[in-house]
Amino acid sequence: MHKFRFLFFLALWAPVGVSCASVPTKDGGSQDPASQTQAADWLALADEAEARLSWDELALCLDRWAMEYEPDEAWMQRRVQAAVQMEDVDTSARYRVLLLAVHPDDVLLRIQLATDLKRLDRGLEGVMLLEAVLGGENPPADVLLALAEIHRFDQRWIEAAEAYERLAKTSQADAARWWQAASQMREQAGDMIGATANLDRALVQSDLGDSEKRSMERLKAFQMGVPQNVGDAIDLMQHHPEPGFRLQGAEYLSHLDFEQSISVFRGALLDSDLRLVRIGLVELGLRLEVGEGAFLYPLLSHTDSDVAFDALQALARIAVMSDVPALLEQLDPTKRSHFRMARKGLEAASGNVIGSDLDPNQDRRQELHDLWQQWWAEFSATEL
Repeated sequence: MHKFRFLFFLALWAPVGVSCASVPTKDGGSQDPASQTQAADWLALADEAEARLSWDELALCLDRWAMEYEPDEAWMQRRVQAAVQMEDVDTSARYRVLLLAVHPDDVLLRIQLATDLKRLDRGLEGVMLLEAVLGGENPPADVLLALAEIHRFDQRWIEAAEAYERLAKTSQADAARWWQAASQMREQAGDMIGATANLDRALVQSDLGDSEKRSMERLKAFQMGVPQNVGDAIDLMQHHPEPGFRLQGAEYLSHLDFEQSISVFRGALLDSDLRLVRIGLVELGLRLEVGEGAFLYPLLSHTDSDVAFDALQALARIAVMSDVPALLEQLDPTKRSHFRMARKGLEAASGNVIGSDLDPNQDRRQELHDLWQQWWAEFSATEL
């Protein structure tokens, strides 16, 4: 099968007149002494360029020589070397195809060509090239690694994971490393069950130090959504792509007192999942110092009524006189719960109490609303 693929590659890349056979001249005849001298001169110039590490000049001299003579294997190897140094991937791939046709068992050459194909956005052809030698029970580890890297480069996460898993099974010395890599690939693909299983295998087979094991345990906690400490929970809440896992991190933190809690829960207010926003508001209301709630004002008018109420409740708990205008805007007689919370915040912020009704009806709420507005107008005129 791989011979057929080589023919396919040859059709795409092989330069006209180039073969791996060593032939004196392109037309098969002999050359006059002047032409032979000129060709020798190009080789001499190529040798000088190579000694100076002038790779573009080396490539030019070799190409001029090839205009007179059929390139042989040694010429192609030098031309590949020049192309590699110049990062001319197309040319290195072109001649590696021809070299591999002569040496199909050269594993390193096969890997180098597959890597060239990856860089040329022809990764699937590189995959075919590598899979042609992976049929046995003990596939070469370096071929499996190259295969995994091509899949990873092209973001074929499951295929990359499978290659790393095969590598882990055949390379016992580095098995933990490859199981961890496979876990990361499955996580990228959204396969959290497979990612966790691979991470377990990495932990079982690892010979890591305590700090490295702890890092892997934290990764497992992240993948499973089961934090073991504050650091795990913060990482889970802030970075996990699944809202449900972020919520588990937030709920874990809500039961703990930790140093950076204010910034962490303020960050939760930006989450796309409103459940996390609400947890953040509740916790901020409990943890903020009095007078630190001005940043909550925008959330008082949130389109989700539950979020808006939680923001109002948080503000009411820590309100000061400067928060009174914002609280007065929330003193809506038509919204019973909002009215009660805004009124509670006004009383805490101002020390002023208007009315003794614990749960007034809407008409009474309107009267209380007007009395609070009147009080604020009078207070502002005399005290501010």
